[in-house]
Amino acid sequence: MVTRLRNPRNKYNAGATIHNGERFDSGAERTRYLELLLLQRANVIARLERQPKFVLQPAFHDAWGRLWRAITYTADFSYYDKDGQMTIEDMKGAESRDFRLRAKMFQAQHPDIKLVITRAK
Repeated sequence: MVTRLRNPRNKYNAGATIHNGERFDSGAERTRYLELLLLQRANVIARLERQPKFVLQPAFHDAWGRLWRAITYTADFSYYDKDGQMTIEDMKGAESRDFRLRAKMFQAQHPDIKLVITRAK
């Protein structure tokens, strides 16, 4: 069962939905998750995870004692293909400058992980 949230639109005009008790930022993200679940059941992919979080730069204190928060990147999905290659997927209706910077930092730190950005239609 899919439920539209009361305030369904985010800043990129994507409608948030709830499916089987799980919240998705858009219908496209929910649809892709259901596709990935089918691929996992068919043993095409393994270890599917929603909202994996990566620390791109840890928190630190500068010379004046100010605490700078960590820079993190939370993707939509992660999984492994049958060859053992880790893949990170992100659904984007529009790519923000912030996302492009985080994606670049992620690729610099994890060149061995495949980053797939899917454009929502």
